[in-house]
Amino acid sequence: MFNFLKYFNLYNFFIFGNQNIISDSKSLLFNNSGFSSIKNLILKLKKIYISTYQYCIRLKGIFNDLKNNNDGIHQTSFIMLGVFLKNENNFKLLNLSLNYLYFIKKIKKKKIFFTVNIYDYKNILILLISKINIKKIIFTKKNIWKININGFLGYCVEIYIYKKKKMLEIWNFVDIKFLKINNIIFKLKDNIIDSGLGYNRICNFKKKNLRLNDLCNTIYLINNNININFTKNHNFILNKLIKIIIKIILKKKINIFKIFIFF
Repeated sequence: MFNFLKYFNLYNFFIFGNQNIISDSKSLLFNNSGFSSIKNLILKLKKIYISTYQYCIRLKGIFNDLKNNNDGIHQTSFIMLGVFLKNENNFKLLNLSLNYLYFIKKIKKKKIFFTVNIYDYKNILILLISKINIKKIIFTKKNIWKININGFLGYCVEIYIYKKKKMLEIWNFVDIKFLKINNIIFKLKDNIIDSGLGYNRICNFKKKNLRLNDLCNTIYLINNNININFTKNHNFILNKLIKIIIKIILKKKINIFKIFIFF
């Protein structure tokens, strides 16, 4: 995590970190991304170069509904490493990010693939100018980012690592520059590039009982971040997570004393 922050700091990105997972937004119970915790700061400033880490809790669904999100790949609690630019294009950030993967994380180029929307001519051109082999680019009609039905819109580029005959998404770059209201799309005055790198994925954590570990970590984060924004809804989810853990313990006949290890 720290080599990520130090790396972007060398290129004059301001480091901003937040361990609090209770959101101050009315539409979210928990901070579920790096963007959500510093949204007001990003919107306020005219130009930004920010590198962040954010402890997140993401329950399935855009608005943190009550369905558990752990499926072996997506975790309920995790650390999101973010890089944000405002009124800039994606070329600089994408190339800085690739150099981080190549030279800091030592990931071989042949292992890295990209997905891009087939109509996203700007990012397709950026990838080609960045000397990305066209065989490494997967064209799709899906790479359109939505925060909600009537929220910000923009195309996104995603970076995948090919490992164990599977493609694992590790980093995405969203060019936020549209707003959709009543099915009409408006162009924003300022464009924001929101990129997020999954710390847990890039580190390739190999833990047994991943789901149980994830749920225990989620409870720990919630319990240790109770503040003035904490509501009965947070408490309801906390109790629900505890019940899920109890069911797992009973079903798999796990020694109750081993649970303390996860905390």
